[in-house]
Amino acid sequence: MVSDAPSVQEEDGFAEAKQVIVHLAVGLLRQNEATGRGQARPVTDLDEQPQWGWDKLAVLSYLQGVRPPRHLPDLVDWLHRPVESWEGIGQLFERAGLTGSLLTWGMPSEFCMVLGRDMHRCDDPERELQDTPFKEILEYCKKYHLTDQYREARRFLVEHPYLPDGGITITRDPNWHPEIRTWLRRCYEAVPPVCQRLFAGQPHIALCPRCGWPLEWRSSRHTIAACYSDLCGSLVRHLHPDAGRDL
Repeated sequence: MVSDAPSVQEEDGFAEAKQVIVHLAVGLLRQNEATGRGQARPVTDLDEQPQWGWDKLAVLSYLQGVRPPRHLPDLVDWLHRPVESWEGIGQLFERAGLTGSLLTWGMPSEFCMVLGRDMHRCDDPERELQDTPFKEILEYCKKYHLTDQYREARRFLVEHPYLPDGGITITRDPNWHPEIRTWLRRCYEAVPPVCQRLFAGQPHIALCPRCGWPLEWRSSRHTIAACYSDLCGSLVRHLHPDAGRDL
């Protein structure tokens, strides 16, 4: 008997699919409100959110062997069609529980508003999108009264800002509910190459003493690194780590 439960790779694919759709939804709502205020941007200058969503959609399409929308009219046509009907990738959205079109007669659909209404008015939608995985954990635990799982998820993130062994640290733990395990993994992302340096032939990272995020090695000198956050750079002078961590 074959299990219908999604694999780890499929679960990650579902989460990535939702990120694509949410980016597009947030951008469409932002552009719609800007149009209502008479501040619409030229079609050649898309709001960064739909542009990022389009970029991510293109990557997802290429990974599935599908040609993505080639130009803006092509993208608009896609947005008027139910996402579950998108050629080659619609099944991925459907299995992720995403059904419906993002535009109806040129206006954001109800489906679009549900996905993006909590983020499109934020000063930093991208930061809100980055927080999506933990918000999903919160909503899931509230829905199914999983108080202990929510508490453990919060504790895990505080105690494990960095996973030396990658997502397997979460995957191999049988105590997590499958849905929570999926979104907990999505709370992490791969360490960017700019944050890695070789010392004695081994990759190392250094963490910002203020926010704990991996520092970026912007200089050819091995002793100088900088945080991606300008705020950290202004509050913590001379981010020159004496020692890094093995990857």
